[in-house]
Amino acid sequence: MDLANYISLKLEFIDNNTFSSMHNILIKNMPDFKFTETNIFSYLNALMKDKKNVGNKIGCILTKGPGKMEKVFINNDDFLRKFILEYSVNCKIN
Repeated sequence: MDLANYISLKLEFIDNNTFSSMHNILIKNMPDFKFTETNIFSYLNALMKDKKNVGNKIGCILTKGPGKMEKVFINNDDFLRKFILEYSVNCKIN
C-alpha cells in the first residue's frame, strides 16, 4: 500500500503532505524490506500475473487522497522499476 502511495506521489495524484501523512501510518505495519536490482524482477513478474492487468500494463490501485482510490494502468517498464527502486531508497522503513 505504501508503494502505491509513493507511485501516487510520483504521478502527482497527491502532494508531499498527503504522501507523508499516509506514509507515517502505513509504515507502522510494514516489514523491513527493500527492493533491489536483483529482486525487483521477481516482484514485477509476480505482479504481471494479476487479473487486473491488461497486456504489459499493471493494474494498480492508486490514491488521490484518503478515501479516493482509482484504478490506473501503468506500463511494466524502466519507468516503473525506477519508481520502485527510488521508493526503497527514499522511504526508509523504521
